[in-house]
Amino acid sequence: MLCLSPGKGGLELYANRSIKILKSLGHQCITVCSQQSSVFNVGSESTQNVIYTLKISFRLLPLFTAYKLSRIIVKNNIDIIHIHWSRDFNIAVFAKILSPSNVKLIYTRHMAITRHKDDLYHKFLYGQVDRFVVITKQLMKEANEFLPLAKSKIKLLYHAINKPQSSAVNCDKFSINGNSKTVLHVAIFSRIEEGKGQHLLVDAVQALKLKDKEVHVTIIGHVMDGEYYQQLQKNISEYQLENQFHFFEFIEQASSYMSCFDVVALTTYAETFGLVLIEAMQAGVAVIGSNAGGVPEIIHDKVSGLLFNSRDAESLSKKIEYYFDNPETRKEIALQGKNSVEVDFSEEQHKKALNEIVEGL
Repeated sequence: MLCLSPGKGGLELYANRSIKILKSLGHQCITVCSQQSSVFNVGSESTQNVIYTLKISFRLLPLFTAYKLSRIIVKNNIDIIHIHWSRDFNIAVFAKILSPSNVKLIYTRHMAITRHKDDLYHKFLYGQVDRFVVITKQLMKEANEFLPLAKSKIKLLYHAINKPQSSAVNCDKFSINGNSKTVLHVAIFSRIEEGKGQHLLVDAVQALKLKDKEVHVTIIGHVMDGEYYQQLQKNISEYQLENQFHFFEFIEQASSYMSCFDVVALTTYAETFGLVLIEAMQAGVAVIGSNAGGVPEIIHDKVSGLLFNSRDAESLSKKIEYYFDNPETRKEIALQGKNSVEVDFSEEQHKKALNEIVEGL
């Protein structure tokens, strides 16, 4: 598995999870990653994991990096290269070509595809792909429309989540002591940058404050855009919401803490999938997501969660208000969401489908 991304988001978390799944199915797996990545941090926790690291600076010399990767492939008798990050694509293709054996390439796409890739260079790259795995039906539609790939090579594989491990959760770190009848606790787990839409939540909470409805928001994630973060803080200060917004850095095993909150929101303009939503739903927490990207494939509006109009703070405010005013309905929706995750995003289904993709090469 190749993943040189330095990030700590859903892509990297899934890359780690796919390694564990494939190993549990009896496949031998080698990880090639950046030492700065959470892929390295998680993978190195076990002495049974074989990990190679490549420096991000090597990206300036993709052929040299590809050659080093091809040596790893030969040394370990690798049959399949599995990539997740789009920036690893050309490195993986050249490594495949430089390897003397008949290596196959699986590309799991986690991000939206927004334009045609029909120039000669991309036709060459995609010509080396043996399986192109997409994580939503929306992404499959985009792949069929924009990429020079045969439909038979494109496979749909929804993300899944592990079965929860029963353990006591300490919510004290978030200064939350149960769910008050007069305050709604909302959490958002994502990097802090404009495309993630945290500013929409600020405007939505202000609108509810004017209606004497108190909503507290906990934002958990790395600051990726310093200017955006400063603007968020400025807006919060101008609205005098300092006591209602709480910021925390990225935390490991974030899903373990989701039950501390009444609602988990995903305000991203257009999230490709939204793993955080199914994690929250599995935890029995009500969710709100934007009606864009792959989110509508997870949330059935007013059944397993609520959808708001993407980029629309007023629409978001109304959905939060609905949960605020209807606590019993909120609990019913949360229960339905939990049930839907067990049916549509089960780990066993995911394991079987992933194994079929690998074994089918």
